[in-house]
Amino acid sequence: MFDFCIIGGGASGMYASILLAKKGYSVALLEANSRVGKKLLATGNGKCNLGNVDMKGEYYNTSLVDSIVKNFDLQKEMKNLGLITKVKSGRIYPFSEQANNVLNVFLCNMQKYNVKVITDCKAKDIVVGEHISVNTTKEEIQCKKVCLATGSNASFGENSLSLFGNLGHTVCKTTPSLVPLLAKKQEQIKGLNGVRQEANVRLYNNDKLVATEFGEVQFRKDGISGIVILNMSAKMCHNNMSCGVCYLDFMPEYTKEQVSVLLEDNITSQYGLLNKNIMQNAIKFGVDGIKNYRIDVVKSEDNKLAQVMNGGLDINEFDLNNMSSKINKNLYAIGEALNVDGVCGGYNLHFAFASAYSLAKEF
Repeated sequence: MFDFCIIGGGASGMYASILLAKKGYSVALLEANSRVGKKLLATGNGKCNLGNVDMKGEYYNTSLVDSIVKNFDLQKEMKNLGLITKVKSGRIYPFSEQANNVLNVFLCNMQKYNVKVITDCKAKDIVVGEHISVNTTKEEIQCKKVCLATGSNASFGENSLSLFGNLGHTVCKTTPSLVPLLAKKQEQIKGLNGVRQEANVRLYNNDKLVATEFGEVQFRKDGISGIVILNMSAKMCHNNMSCGVCYLDFMPEYTKEQVSVLLEDNITSQYGLLNKNIMQNAIKFGVDGIKNYRIDVVKSEDNKLAQVMNGGLDINEFDLNNMSSKINKNLYAIGEALNVDGVCGGYNLHFAFASAYSLAKEF
């Protein structure tokens, strides 16, 4: 009989298991893959962007998480585990900038505090009674409390939300977020595959401005990507948009009048401003091609390309003071299992750690 069974060996599950085991509770950590922390290793292109110093609820799809993320001192708590961090452009990274170091610190702590890690073990269903039984592909786990920390089916993850859905919880529809955007009209990106260009990007829903952000746009054969575009995809999710229009200003430092003068010079207009392939497409529209390059977009429906998923267990059915279920006693949910997702910059991992901390601090 375990005090806690945590389903999911990702960032939130590992961190919760350490915090609880450190307090003397017996913890079983179940992971469907052959090892824990698999997705963590891919975070931040292997550098592992753990969080952000600029922490506000407005960077998420719901402001309900504001107090959770603000009251969690990520750098201090990581140091308590033995992981030293640093800040670059507001983003928090391990000092080594290597995700492997983060995983190794977590593994050492789980071993130190005797967390029972069971890999290649997928939970099939949960039976709530006097005690809780978690039926798995390996064995039946008896425990007093269960925490769902399975994340989502983004990238190579699995959707295990039905484990709580079958117990009365509402599962909000999941859609890819932080994902490249597909172009509806291929002529708008013709010949631009592989081109990278900084631009001020404005996202519109019909005629309403939804978001604006400056950053590098990466053109693909089927659409656009890059951090600024991934953030636009999140804004589309948060505003329930199935499609939209992005306008790219390739020269935000210049007015339309100034760009118009520059285009009068034949050499400048061909080679002196932008990537030649962008210019070939943009010049057809004159100044608007430079200042308001239009791309009609839809969200990619391929969750394998998504960093996170929008949707999950309805956060309103959980007490955010300790992440406990309001429907079933002794059930908890943390991290991306909940319908919480943020923009790029470490916000999703920060919530994963912060929600695990909120759970453990109550015990």
